[in-house]
Amino acid sequence: MSASVGLVEPSRLAAAWARLREAWSRWPWWLRLVVAVLLARAFTAVVLAALTAHPGGYLAQMTRWDGVWYRQIAEHGYVGTGSESNATVGVGQWAFYPAFPLLARLVMAGTGLSFAITVAVLNPLLATAASVLLYAVLARFLPPPVATWAVVLWSAYPAAPVLQLGYTEALAMVAVLAVLLCLSHDRYLWAAPAAVLLAFTRPLAVPLLAVVAGHALLRWRRRGRDPLPPAQWTRLWVLLATCVVGVAAWPGIAWLVTGRRDAYLSSMAAWRDDGRVRWFRPWWEALNGSWSAALVLLILAALLLAPVLTVRRGLSPDLAMWQVAMVGYLVAVQDPSTSLIRYVLPMFATFVAPAVSRYRVLPAGVLLASLMLQVVWVTQVWDGARNGVGLPP
Repeated sequence: MSASVGLVEPSRLAAAWARLREAWSRWPWWLRLVVAVLLARAFTAVVLAALTAHPGGYLAQMTRWDGVWYRQIAEHGYVGTGSESNATVGVGQWAFYPAFPLLARLVMAGTGLSFAITVAVLNPLLATAASVLLYAVLARFLPPPVATWAVVLWSAYPAAPVLQLGYTEALAMVAVLAVLLCLSHDRYLWAAPAAVLLAFTRPLAVPLLAVVAGHALLRWRRRGRDPLPPAQWTRLWVLLATCVVGVAAWPGIAWLVTGRRDAYLSSMAAWRDDGRVRWFRPWWEALNGSWSAALVLLILAALLLAPVLTVRRGLSPDLAMWQVAMVGYLVAVQDPSTSLIRYVLPMFATFVAPAVSRYRVLPAGVLLASLMLQVVWVTQVWDGARNGVGLPP
């Protein structure tokens, strides 16, 4: 009996693979991108459903960690005004921005769905929209295959599960990328609503302000060879002013509602180990007593190098500035913790670096490693409390 009985001939496998690649290549770019992103989200859903010990299955994951707070805000709103809110400011509710729970509440009111089901449907859709926007931003300056690989790697990042959980990352990425896309087309008034959305979604208004200011400076330096009409300059100043207001918008509202000027910072401090928000100092203290903090700083330094390595390959200056602003912002305001893994998601240049490599096997290798590390992140960080680790995602 032949040894090849029951086996498919290699030539047939090669022919089938060639036909599959040909059919795939005939699909429009956006459909291929959406399919790849949805496959990444499906992989994450399987990992969350199969490998977490938390009772309640996949939907129960929507209301864990920060999802508990967003559910409370979506269903009951923020605490009241006057002495009631003044007394309860320390619990940290004002640290959670309102745009995402408000959007969830609108969907819940219109459909009658629970918060968990709403998030399970809404956030993957937002993540898919963010992926298309990321491709549009990258494809302005990079070849389509490179842009596609970067989006796929971003979708498969180890902490990418938060894009489909009860977190604000998916909505925030839509807002950030919408602003970056508008900047690349000099559509400044179009960027303003997205900047407002971001100001009420995540505390990323400061790095966004830095990018818009840097964009204005670059446009001024290029005024001789690439001038902007006066009307465009006016629109750019409007966008810059919008970003300035956005930095203070949510802390100001928290002050007005609670009557406490420090309501927002007090809420943020409630989530720190020592109950204080201290600029830069936690990093210095951690470096004196822990090698792990030094390792994290080395990783952040590598993230700073990502735009340097890719800008010569065509990465836009706005995206490079965004990367640098994000790293600086994290070092300034965040304590060294496992949450930093999640905070890499907005650093889009990180995922461009392997995609532009001259080694064609590198993006595929990074993709495989990311999926494996996603399993580690879900079991050891997201679900780490079951092992007594208690690492915040």
